Amino acid sequence: MQRIQNQRGSTMIEAIVASSILLLVSLITMGMFVGGYRNTATSGRLTIAVNLARAQLELIRSTPFQEIPASFPANEGTPGTLTELPEGQWFVSYPEGTSGDPLAVKLTVRWTEDEVSHEIVLDTLIANTDL
Repeated sequence: MQRIQNQRGSTMIEAIVASSILLLVSLITMGMFVGGYRNTATSGRLTIAVNLARAQLELIRSTPFQEIPASFPANEGTPGTLTELPEGQWFVSYPEGTSGDPLAVKLTVRWTEDEVSHEIVLDTLIANTDL
């Protein structure tokens, strides 16, 4: 009789331990899925930011060379807005001034995601082909 009671007790303890292990593995797996989802969302926004920056650089490149500084003034103080990104803004600057040929152009895209600020910078040189 006593042997049967011991087996029942160990079976209950085994069930509790197995349930605890299953719960722990489930929580770890769920955490991995949540982390993967966040990384995917961040990666998607980074792709959007790079594509927006490239599109803006193409607009700058398609502008006649002499009109670039006037059409796209250095705007560190007054950024352009990007509705495709949360709190998205873009800035143009000319690290070597606006009189050089080729013209050095720096385009910065900034946005905020989950209270963290992100930024990408694309640099290019634009030569005067109007000669």
